[in-house]
Amino acid sequence: MVKILSIINRRKHAIADNRFAGQKILINISSGIGDAVMAIPLLKALHDHFPDAAVSVIANRPTQPLFKTLSFVRQIYCEDENRSFIKYLRFVKIIRKEKFTLYIGAIPSNTIRMMLLPFLSGIPLRIKHVSPHRGVRNFDFLFDHLEPIPENRHRLDCNLDLMKTIHVNSDFPVEFPLLPLPEESLLSVKKLLSESGYHSHLPLVAVHPGCNPKAHYKRWPPENYMSLLNQLQSRHALQILLVGSSDETVALQQIENGLTVKPFNVAGKMNLLETACALSFCKLLISNDSGIMHLATAVNVPVFAIFGPTNDRHIGPYGKGHHVIRNGTDIRSVTVEQVFDRIISSGIFEC
Repeated sequence: MVKILSIINRRKHAIADNRFAGQKILINISSGIGDAVMAIPLLKALHDHFPDAAVSVIANRPTQPLFKTLSFVRQIYCEDENRSFIKYLRFVKIIRKEKFTLYIGAIPSNTIRMMLLPFLSGIPLRIKHVSPHRGVRNFDFLFDHLEPIPENRHRLDCNLDLMKTIHVNSDFPVEFPLLPLPEESLLSVKKLLSESGYHSHLPLVAVHPGCNPKAHYKRWPPENYMSLLNQLQSRHALQILLVGSSDETVALQQIENGLTVKPFNVAGKMNLLETACALSFCKLLISNDSGIMHLATAVNVPVFAIFGPTNDRHIGPYGKGHHVIRNGTDIRSVTVEQVFDRIISSGIFEC
């Protein structure tokens, strides 16, 4: 153990002497949609400080289109959690051949596969945040620096804090929009919406009533969304855009069936980049705590986020002009009237 700590300390000093100009840097962002969005400022900060470095990303399949819009990302590798052990070793071999100088794990990077990858790939400098795991699932000893995660610090800022580990000031301005949307994608999505009856002179309100399928406790009931939207439509001439993944179609269909004005339901019909483009045409997004919530912030769309047990200071919508509505830790205790009043009192429809 003493020998391991000695090696780690030597590596920490080595970080201070390396400017990474012209070097290869690998960033792991292979978790969900929201995690991908909250790591984009870290990618931009690395590029701004080391413009000659070759920055590559490990992403999952759904989030790959987002990183393809970032011109400074050299290579995107796909991490498939379901790949066999033999295929995982082949993936390690591919990464090893690239001879990366630095590995940075954005939050969260604590699966066993992702904690072993930089070590097995021979990447000399390895950085991430402290793992929440204990015992046999904790491989933090394989990393050269572990950044803490303060409870109420936003995850986006926590990712930027990783810059301190390479002796760069982490106080970078976060510029919105985070995502540069390709013109051809915007035109394609607008054409698709127009063919369904979309009119650009009427406000378009996006709604995402879903979230990670494993986190049903973060979902506001579909009947509440239905009631809220009917109240909003009775007060303003609105168009409604229902967004989400294919596993959320039941809740979305329930909402659609209960609305007095037929919405545009694109759930499961658009990839993530197309969904971002569709959101960019919207006046606002009403959502649970979800990846789509963060996607809306990335394209500068005001968010009205309904929260329950999760910490909005750590994973709420980042930036100005967003609203978090909560009533303690039970999302079902948030009333339709609360959300309606917050939206109306914001004056967003008067802009």
